Amino acid sequence: MTNWNQINSQMNRPIEWVVERILKSKAPLHLLFGLVSGVLTFIWLSFSSNEILFGLFGFQSVVAGMFIGTISTIILNPSSQPDWKLVFACVILLCLFWIPLGFDVTDEGRRLSVSYYLFGPTNSSLVNFKFGSSLINYLWLHLFPTPNILWSRLGFALVQAGVGAVSFKLLKIYFPNRISFLMSVAASGIALVYVVQTINYNNFSVLLILATIFFLLKDSATKKHWFISGVLIGFAAISKLTLIILVPVGLGYILYKKSIRGGMFFVAGLVMILSGFMVYLAASGNFAHYTDQITDFVVEPYIQGEVLSNNLEVHKHDPDTLSRLYSKNLGYLLDRTWPIAISILLIGLTTVGRNYWLWGLSFLITLVIWHRWMSNDYYYYFYIGITLTVAIIAFASSRKKEEIPLLISAVILCLVSFVGSNTGIRNMVTSGAIVLPLAFGLCSMFTSERIPTIGRATSTIIALALFILAFNYKNHTIYRDGMRSELTSTFSSSALLGIHSTASRVKTTDELAGFAKKEDLKGTLLCLNTIPMFHYTLGLSPGVKIYWRMTKKSENEKEVFLKSDEAPELILSSKVNVRDANWPQTTEVTPPADKDYLAFYTSLLDDPNGPYGLIFDNGVFALYQKRQ
Repeated sequence: MTNWNQINSQMNRPIEWVVERILKSKAPLHLLFGLVSGVLTFIWLSFSSNEILFGLFGFQSVVAGMFIGTISTIILNPSSQPDWKLVFACVILLCLFWIPLGFDVTDEGRRLSVSYYLFGPTNSSLVNFKFGSSLINYLWLHLFPTPNILWSRLGFALVQAGVGAVSFKLLKIYFPNRISFLMSVAASGIALVYVVQTINYNNFSVLLILATIFFLLKDSATKKHWFISGVLIGFAAISKLTLIILVPVGLGYILYKKSIRGGMFFVAGLVMILSGFMVYLAASGNFAHYTDQITDFVVEPYIQGEVLSNNLEVHKHDPDTLSRLYSKNLGYLLDRTWPIAISILLIGLTTVGRNYWLWGLSFLITLVIWHRWMSNDYYYYFYIGITLTVAIIAFASSRKKEEIPLLISAVILCLVSFVGSNTGIRNMVTSGAIVLPLAFGLCSMFTSERIPTIGRATSTIIALALFILAFNYKNHTIYRDGMRSELTSTFSSSALLGIHSTASRVKTTDELAGFAKKEDLKGTLLCLNTIPMFHYTLGLSPGVKIYWRMTKKSENEKEVFLKSDEAPELILSSKVNVRDANWPQTTEVTPPADKDYLAFYTSLLDDPNGPYGLIFDNGVFALYQKRQ
């Protein structure tokens, strides 16, 4: 029988009852452990810093503490059954730790400005093969009343958390909850290294494909699931056109499952979303522009510097260029995979017995050796090589045929994540496509019946070592900015509120933002020398085109345009190479490939009788206004 007197007594003293319940549980222990670990994490990462930022100290210590406390609770409680929401929350915490750090005016700025002004005067030039992801980012950015970098990066965190959560839901179909949770979170942390923190055509399209795979692999899939799969894969193709190659793969799988009706619903969803997009293109007058891009096989020209040098290159994404790039990438990958594969086999040989001391020693040796390799190489080849090795071991050691569709799906996801991209196979990592195959391989090794002891020990060593190395590497390579210990100043402008960067970068940027606010500058803006971020942070839209080179115009045509009524009211130029992580402490003005472009604008802007006059110059940025 229910003891009503006891319940009434508890209701009369709710605070005391809650405190008693907490003290009887292990929550205080985990909370204390998490907070102490968070503080220690901050101290470790700030070891080389000359000053402690107490605001950042409090924020990052709490975030790290919550993450470590949650993970330790799952590890220490064998009966715990974490779900996708907990994976989502943990990946959000991982992203939040890094969100306040770094300020990049190039890649992040380009993606923000393209999305924010998607339906502005430059619309015709921005409707391209990545329109779907730009649309989602446009909607997210405009939920906030004014431009705000922290808000945009929170959108990135939600997408990355979605990638981790959907990967977990796929893994738990075949593997236990706890191990699926831990490996999903570990792999998600690895994918955060050196990424552009925005919603973009790489990470958002991976999220859509993962969701498509989830609906396709569901045991109890219905016509609703087939239809949703068609919609998702269609929108993925709108977000990144090269993903259209997945349509026959998805349809083929449904027909393989002998569901003709399911195939019809899949096609219906696909046709609906693609038809809607075609109607939009026709109604907005962009249909011919979009089809011209397909005819020319040109994805919107953007910055690339991996094949020939570190200079800026603008070129077509034609099959010949891409095949040479991918061949070179493959050579790099194979050269670095074989020593990694040998090291993983050695880890397995040294952990044959259930000896925790031996496990700890193997872990430390692995950490030291991999850190040395990683510090002397591109991290993405390192991660991809480990993923490839782990996937091969998982395939060889698993007896469960039902896991094969997921493994094949994970491999396909990795391949399509970089097809058509001139940034190469590193897109596997930066897009988040690596999360599912890496987590799958680690889960398969951990649960292997053929190598039970070795599989458990090796997979946990790999996961923990990679996660720690990724965290440490991220600490020293904030995207296009200084090391974390150097990011000691915060911006005063509202768009950059809460963002930490170097003192010199903050000073020069705030001077520009302060001048623009004081003068209440209006009108359209042309940003020169790869600084598209200022369209977004200054709230000044591009005039005709967001890209400063105007590659289809000759110098005479550019000069005529800049002297016409259609020319932008303002032109902002960087006087240093902002692709250098040390800017403004750099002597290079622009990469060699851009010198001719910049020379043309400089001669025009410096002409005392030219169409523009200088109104601001702080040695790093120069702002010109159209003469009346």
